[in-house]
Amino acid sequence: MQRIVVDIIPLIFIGLAIISFVFAFMTTLINFQAFKMKMLLIWMELCTASFLVVMALTYIVDEVSDPTMRYIAIICNALTYIICCVNMFLFNKFVTFIYMSTGHYKKLPRQLLLCFVLLTIWAFATVIEIITGNIYTIDQNNVFHIEALYYFQGIVPVIIEIIQIIFIIQNRTVIEKRKVVSLFIAVVLLVSASLVQLTEHGAEVSPVIVFLVMASLYLYTVMEQNRILRNAAYTDIQSGIPNVHGFLYEIEKRIARGDVSKFNAYYIDVSGVGNLNNKYGSERTSELLDIYSRNLAKFFNENEVLGKLGGNFFVALVERDRNEKFLEYIADIVVEALIEKKKTVIHMSAVAGCYEIASDVKVGGQVLGKISTAITYAKNIAKVPYAFIDDEMERKINEGKEMLAKVQLGLKNKEFVAFYQPQVDTVSGKLSGCEALARWVKDGKIVPPMSFIPLMEKTDLVCDLDFLMLENVCRDIRSWLDKGLNPPKISVNFSRKNLGNINLTKDIQEILGKYDISPDKIQIEVTETNDEYPLSDLKKVVNSLHNHGIKVAIDDFGTGSSSISLLKEVNFDVLKIDKTFVDYKDEKEKMLLSYIIEMSKAIDIAVLAEGVEDMNHVQILKDMECTCIQGYVFDKPLEKSEFESRIIKNSYPIG
Repeated sequence: MQRIVVDIIPLIFIGLAIISFVFAFMTTLINFQAFKMKMLLIWMELCTASFLVVMALTYIVDEVSDPTMRYIAIICNALTYIICCVNMFLFNKFVTFIYMSTGHYKKLPRQLLLCFVLLTIWAFATVIEIITGNIYTIDQNNVFHIEALYYFQGIVPVIIEIIQIIFIIQNRTVIEKRKVVSLFIAVVLLVSASLVQLTEHGAEVSPVIVFLVMASLYLYTVMEQNRILRNAAYTDIQSGIPNVHGFLYEIEKRIARGDVSKFNAYYIDVSGVGNLNNKYGSERTSELLDIYSRNLAKFFNENEVLGKLGGNFFVALVERDRNEKFLEYIADIVVEALIEKKKTVIHMSAVAGCYEIASDVKVGGQVLGKISTAITYAKNIAKVPYAFIDDEMERKINEGKEMLAKVQLGLKNKEFVAFYQPQVDTVSGKLSGCEALARWVKDGKIVPPMSFIPLMEKTDLVCDLDFLMLENVCRDIRSWLDKGLNPPKISVNFSRKNLGNINLTKDIQEILGKYDISPDKIQIEVTETNDEYPLSDLKKVVNSLHNHGIKVAIDDFGTGSSSISLLKEVNFDVLKIDKTFVDYKDEKEKMLLSYIIEMSKAIDIAVLAEGVEDMNHVQILKDMECTCIQGYVFDKPLEKSEFESRIIKNSYPIG
């Protein structure tokens, strides 16, 4: 009967080893969020399989009096100890990875570091003790004998495992509950295996326990990855908070339980991100937004929800009686970060679209639609820090949507034409250039620009308009050249939204080539106030345009928050002073105007004043040595035929 048991045990171990190899193969097929965890698990599975194979061989050759079997026994017993060292090292790394992946810690804890140190010492000592025969010996009859350091060597893994148990218990509030339970069970099983091995060499239960630990980690990890995959559809991976789908799910949970009307919903747009991009770059700005989201999350209690739509856009469900506190909180959130090795403090505010959720709301999409409308109104129409949606607001937004649809149709039908406002040299009175301005001719009437330009600037439609205007201008220039006229350089406005087009310069060149227009006949104007893209992108485009002979002007200079940075970083050819500076109200503003002109000349940038409406301002600008003027004082924006007459005449009275 005893012989049958001995024969069955190796078969059991081989069977478990095969299952371990299958687990390793199956693990390679799982789509892990963290590749490092996947590799740790595969190595533990392979080590367990190897341990079981070696243990099976050890049982087979045990007490078989044969020189070859003796050498196999020596090798197998040595491998058993070495594999145990490796497996414990991998398990400690597994515990370390789970702890570090909580996202709050970047330094290895002292307890786990101590485990690594003890494991390293134990591994080296084990190898030396095996060679010197201080742990065990195998006699000529292939019988295993315990030596002096057997128990001392066996107690080290028990100490390491006890340290791991203490660490897991101490950090039970940091690590997720299900992970704490899984790790605790695994370590308790390992302690049991170590104690059994220590007290009774050759006990069949020890390899089975090691297999059970590995199997439990495999099953836990598979379930955890499935949970992560399920949650991925509802969670923003970078921040770990709900995405739009998760936010809608949270709303509908509250609808189902009937307490959704206890909450306000918010659409949050963090302000000044464009300026941060210009100052620190997109990568650093992304890090600042991560810190912002963590600080924002500190406000929320367990009943409330913070979600992220991406970038600098967040959504929230906040208990209604905390509305005032929340709006006050998001008005100024302090972000601290190390930038260029210096502690930097940044105050970040936000605009919010708000909705007091009604009790008759049926689906989460209704709530998201309401706050989307509210944020649009707050940012683009009322220009206020926050706005609660009401019927009047929805009416205005719907009117905007209707206008947007008409604009799209107008672009398709090419109803937008170029009007030309002359630019005059006040020394010679000659036409020095002009600016092409978009006008929408619909049903024979001109639609006021302010009714469609701001609307288009909120979308990529403004880029379509820019290229349509460039094509109109090039077509008009070609018709004038064919008539033998010599039109001046014409400035065409391009929104900084075009910076998202990596083929911008090429696309501009293609239109010039289509009408055989020389680059010196066109000037591209970019507006200072749009800061959607970092200065580095603008600089690349300007340099590219220069390389192809196209000059670039900065429009509305002085109205943005990064005027000096623009001049420092980007080599503009012309600086257009905004009307707000030309229409100065006191000596201080007049002095600022003078300084802008002097500064531009000092850095070799041509200056043009726009929005000039009377000859008094013309004379003042001439005295300041700004001799290029655009404004109603000379001409309003003109239709093509009217401007053609100005090209022919090429002379203005300058007093």
